[in-house]
Amino acid sequence: MEKMALSLVGKVLSNEKVNKTAFMGLIGGIWKVKEEVEIKFIQSNVCTFHFKSVDDRTHVLARGPWTFDVDLIMLVEPSSKGDIENMNFSRNEFWVQIHRVPLLCMTTEIGWFLWNLVGDVSDVDAGINGDCSGIFLRVCVKIDV
Repeated sequence: MEKMALSLVGKVLSNEKVNKTAFMGLIGGIWKVKEEVEIKFIQSNVCTFHFKSVDDRTHVLARGPWTFDVDLIMLVEPSSKGDIENMNFSRNEFWVQIHRVPLLCMTTEIGWFLWNLVGDVSDVDAGINGDCSGIFLRVCVKIDV
């Protein structure tokens, strides 16, 4: 399997330098991956993550966003070998709750419509029954940070 398919590039959005020792010691436990993750710092707050399994990599991407201390960790899937300086760390996915939605509007279609006004919607949580029933709509949206 190609090494890039098992890799991510991460940037900790902080004005301070990341404590590399603490970061490397904690991140695998925070992510709860099954196998060890190899971490290499390229710059003070930018590093590469090399996973041993696609499942671990997929798990980390799906369960984000992640933080270290109070700082957001932006994760990017490398598309080709090249300059990390040109990677875009400006957009991230967040799960957002939409409250005070009329009961008849608690649908996936309304979730997609509302959040497409703000950012790029990647998912709407339809719940166990698929009917978006509850006290709010939950939408995963990619926005600029």
